[in-house]
Amino acid sequence: MNEATAPAEASINGPGALLTAARARAGLTAGQAAERLCLDAAAFQALEADRFETFGAAVFVRGHLRHYAELVGVPVSEVDAAYAASLVRMAPMPELRRPVTARAPARTAARVLGVALIGAIAVVVVALLWRALHVPRSARPEAGTPAAARH
Repeated sequence: MNEATAPAEASINGPGALLTAARARAGLTAGQAAERLCLDAAAFQALEADRFETFGAAVFVRGHLRHYAELVGVPVSEVDAAYAASLVRMAPMPELRRPVTARAPARTAARVLGVALIGAIAVVVVALLWRALHVPRSARPEAGTPAAARH
């Protein structure tokens, strides 16, 4: 792989393939490289196979890729570009065939109003029940007496 084809090949194959080829040119086995990078065999294989979900957040993936690039003598910028290109390829495409419908604001407002009305009715019922149970009969006004006579 010469300098002119390296970035193009990296964007097609991903950073793992780029680093694997560089490791082979450097004369390192997978076990030797994994040991120098302080990675177990499974994590190292995932790195070379572009299975980056093993490492969690992208910041950890980039860190491992950069250390690997430094170990085998590949420019870090080249590996970063290959990683960015692989993220674009792996990003899920939006579903365009299924229509996306937004909730109608009127229906949402009607629901809020309905819930508020039910809540207000519940408060009035609870207040009337409380009054009926806690106010003594002698303090209640007679149904047939005029308002002026009650006071």
